Amino acid sequence: MKNALAISAAALALTFASPALAGTATYTTQGGDAVQTGSPERGGNMQTGTSMVRMDDGSSHSETWTCIGVTTPPNDKIFDAHTVCDIESDKGVYTATFGCQNMEGGSQGCVGGLYGRTGAYAGKRGATTWSGRDGSGSGTMQWYD
Repeated sequence: MKNALAISAAALALTFASPALAGTATYTTQGGDAVQTGSPERGGNMQTGTSMVRMDDGSSHSETWTCIGVTTPPNDKIFDAHTVCDIESDKGVYTATFGCQNMEGGSQGCVGGLYGRTGAYAGKRGATTWSGRDGSGSGTMQWYD
């Protein structure tokens, strides 16, 4: 379950530096301590962390994030875990939602959507990927106007 949050985080973690334009970016995440509830098989967790975002124009900025992830029952799932993250920076605030699959060695691979809430992200939507473990990893994102 720790991985589910990490993913999102990652995610989460994932935003965009240019306040005026849509664009693509890569990002790296560093997960902090996770607080687990329930069991590893049927539980969830909350995690905070940081991200470094590098835009396709060469600019970069840092973010902080909080993610909440839950595992899904083995007999009723498309993804092994679902995660939602709130991400903040001096550019604004956005939310990322992820569906994640567990991989060998405890890592996860995730795909998700981006939903801009304030600042440069207000009204924007996008897509993201993330891969890593325990909230630390890397991903890509694409913002659309």
